[in-house]
Amino acid sequence: MKPAGLYPDEANLVLSTVSPPLEQRRGGDAPPSARLVYGGQPPQLAEPIQGQDIAQDQELTSFHENTAQAEMTRRLLGAPPTAVQISFLNLKMQVPSGAGGVCKGNKEYQTILKEVSGYFPAGKFTAIMGASGAGKTTLLNAVAGEAAGGQLSGQVLVNGGSVDSTTMRKLRAFVFQDDVMLGTMTVREVINMSARLRLPPEMPIEEKLQRVDQVIEILHLERCAETIMGYAGERGGISGGERKRTGIAIELITNPSVVFLDEPTSGLDTYTAHSVCSTLKQLALAGRTVVATIHQPSSDIFHMFDNLTILAHGSILYQGEARASLAYFAEKGLPCPEDVNPADHIFMRILNDQDAETVEQRQAAAVRVENLLKDYKSSSRYQEVEVQARVKGVQMQGQALGGSASVATQMSVLCKRAFSNMLRNKLLLRAKLGQSIFMALLVGLIFRDLKLTQQSIQDRTGAMFFVSVNVTFSATFGVLSAFGNERTVFERERSVGMYTTLAYFCSKILVELPMNIIFPFIQGTIAYWLIGFQPFVGKWLVWCINFVLLNNVGTAFGITIACTFKSLEVTLAVAPLFILPLMLFSGFFVSSTGIPVYFDWIKHISPMKYSFAAFMINEYSDLELHCGDDEWVAQANCPRVMVNGAPAMADGKPVFEKCFCPVTDGEQVLDMMGFTNDEWDMKMWDNTGMLVVLYFGFLTLSFILLHRLVSSREAERAKLLKS
Repeated sequence: MKPAGLYPDEANLVLSTVSPPLEQRRGGDAPPSARLVYGGQPPQLAEPIQGQDIAQDQELTSFHENTAQAEMTRRLLGAPPTAVQISFLNLKMQVPSGAGGVCKGNKEYQTILKEVSGYFPAGKFTAIMGASGAGKTTLLNAVAGEAAGGQLSGQVLVNGGSVDSTTMRKLRAFVFQDDVMLGTMTVREVINMSARLRLPPEMPIEEKLQRVDQVIEILHLERCAETIMGYAGERGGISGGERKRTGIAIELITNPSVVFLDEPTSGLDTYTAHSVCSTLKQLALAGRTVVATIHQPSSDIFHMFDNLTILAHGSILYQGEARASLAYFAEKGLPCPEDVNPADHIFMRILNDQDAETVEQRQAAAVRVENLLKDYKSSSRYQEVEVQARVKGVQMQGQALGGSASVATQMSVLCKRAFSNMLRNKLLLRAKLGQSIFMALLVGLIFRDLKLTQQSIQDRTGAMFFVSVNVTFSATFGVLSAFGNERTVFERERSVGMYTTLAYFCSKILVELPMNIIFPFIQGTIAYWLIGFQPFVGKWLVWCINFVLLNNVGTAFGITIACTFKSLEVTLAVAPLFILPLMLFSGFFVSSTGIPVYFDWIKHISPMKYSFAAFMINEYSDLELHCGDDEWVAQANCPRVMVNGAPAMADGKPVFEKCFCPVTDGEQVLDMMGFTNDEWDMKMWDNTGMLVVLYFGFLTLSFILLHRLVSSREAERAKLLKS
């Protein structure tokens, strides 16, 4: 019996016979060779080439290995809940072309998919191929419910019936081209997290852990299961192939009926790419529907495909069994030469013309592709696909497909991950501690040993304002890049239903809160005593409380900015525009009473205003000042200067001795700065209370904005499935 799906269709090809020794060794059961010789005549018989027996042995061995692995997959995970055929009818995708002016009504669109129809059969490994820009990834995303950012029309059916976005995401797994995972986790921890959050809540934890072990065994990840993953492009961690298989494992843990993969072999060497595709072949043999975009597969990988969909210029040029594709194109006068990778032949001779040098030759190649597109549309194969795409099967809508973990479980898992991520990222911890100490020493050495003279007023006030601005800027910009990069992981995991936005947001804030208290406390303490503010424990504690609160408000404000824009580059560019007005109206540059009425509202949302006011009131209350020898000033009530027993005159005016000290206590400074000087403690704690209000206000706004970003993307992805 011949292993179906690995060799050309004998009904469509004239095949050479197998050499007698090999046939005798296999008892006549080996599949014949698919070597073809083409010329101007129909395919003729070819003599067995040297090494053909070895190639056949390798192909047959690969088939038996895949079958054995598929049986192991069935044994460990069981068959998928339901055999699923995915069909798509008249899919059309348009994206803004960037032309047409600024006005939305004049926006022009470029068509990426041109009303394509087809299906991905159950239990088959289907490859989507095509040149760059042909629409491979767009088709995959549209069918899987991941398309966004354009106008999408058409219909996607599961076993002949319509489904909503929730059902589709529970049926399928989607492995993205870029592997977005936290590099501080081990392979087992990543898969275990997916199991705890995505498997049904009623499933016992022991069974979930057993499922994790099964998936690790299926995907051959035993050797790296306890290895820290690391980040792509950095030294250490797991290899690229292991990252790809880990990405598949995260999705396979739910035992999906359908697996979509975007460029699973991208960036991998030949052996690793073959290993990944072999795993996909085993999943298909185990009953799952596997669909992957493949850019340029090797010959061995090409022969793993059961079905093939070839795209050109946004339309389908061929769809059907992969083994029959060469015969199909041979009938069109484009035979595949001997010893040429079929995929290379498709890319270099059919979709393009590598020998085209002149404009006329390139135009002829383009005309050939257009003719092939027309031939496919008028072929009986196209009609069969249209009929097969509408075949009814077991309907999926409304079936019990599992559920999500409870919010408590989500927060528990996420808190544990965030805490481990923080502890394992030792470089980041050292950097934060070093930054806190460095900034404290910098401020302290600049303003150190403050005196109680008139000159110290400017230094003292400047030190407190500098601290307010520096802490706000450092906390805000420190979180922009970190949270912007982490948000990518959140959006990816949130899109597959691992957890809710609320669980992620609360766990992040709770885990990072201790560090956001400890480091600012250390920085504030060093700065306070090194600068030389009032040496009282009570004053120091009030300073530290406001210092820590300001740091956390700055962090919350940074998260708010990061959640406002989708692009990290845009976020970093516009962040100063948000912070500078808050600094300008903080009460240092412009007195609180001198702010124009149309800008007066800004000071009420400025954390620098409240922290600066709290610092000022805390420091200048009960502070006695004096004048240095050169700081006394003359005044009319001072004794007059006498010269030779007569009052001194200058320009016809009397001259007085310097007996007056302009500022003798801190309350005068507060009056000059525009701060109210009644009920010091009440006013100081009012400012502290406003920092608390701003902290929770910015966090609430951050959550709303983050939820809006996620919801808007999910709404865009669900448009097609709701139509």
